[in-house]
Formats: sequence, structure tokens, C-alpha cells
Amino acid sequence: MPFSTRQLPGEPIVIATAHSPLKIETDMPELAKQITEFLQKIPGKIYYISDTSLLDHLEFRDVVIGMAEVTRGPAAFLSNERLQTIVVGSTQMIQLAVQSVSQEQYGGLNIVLYSSLDEAIQYARNQIAKGK
Repeated sequence: MPFSTRQLPGEPIVIATAHSPLKIETDMPELAKQITEFLQKIPGKIYYISDTSLLDHLEFRDVVIGMAEVTRGPAAFLSNERLQTIVVGSTQMIQLAVQSVSQEQYGGLNIVLYSSLDEAIQYARNQIAKGK
């Protein structure tokens, strides 16, 4: 499976790790289903960490299709007000995707980008401690 998802024990932090090869058209709806299941079982705010650090190749086409999938239509889970999305990655395509989803046509989402999973988890824990 191109995504593995898990919740950190006792914390409202969900991590989805993307694995290559990733097929956006078929894999994003499955990820949306998994994230929706977490939304149903975890009360309150959820810190969703999308770890893309293991993806070895992502094309511009994938970024555009992926942004549309997760911000509009049946797989549009990123716009859920209970989710605070944090992305882990350092490629130019991932940086472009994070910048693009802040634009109005993709929902004007506030997504934070970190280069390591440890930094992303620490950010989420700091936000939880602050009550945000």
C-alpha cells in the first residue's frame, strides 16, 4: 500500500507516510478514507502529519491532481476544520504543493512544512500543549 497511517498512542496525532510508487488518482481516495476513519474515532482537533520524505519521485502533474483531490470533491479531507495539517518533505514539488494549497482556489489552507518527522511531531505536541 502506498500509504501507511497510524495514530500516536494517546495523542491526537495521525501520521500518514507515503511510499513510492504513488498513484495519485487511486491512492488519494484510499488515504481520504483512512483519515476520515480517524476523524470519526478521535474527538476534537487532530494534527495530521503527511510524511512525504520517502517519496523518491513526484511530478508537477501529481502535485496538481493531488491538491485537487484533497481539497475538493469526495476525497477532500484537508479542508476539515478539525485537522491541522503538517507536511514533512524537502523536495521542490512538496514545497510547491504546500505553498499552493494556501491559495484561495485550493481552499486557502494553513499548512506547516518541516523537513523531518521528528520536527513535525514536536510542532504538533507544542501546539497541543498550548491548547491550539
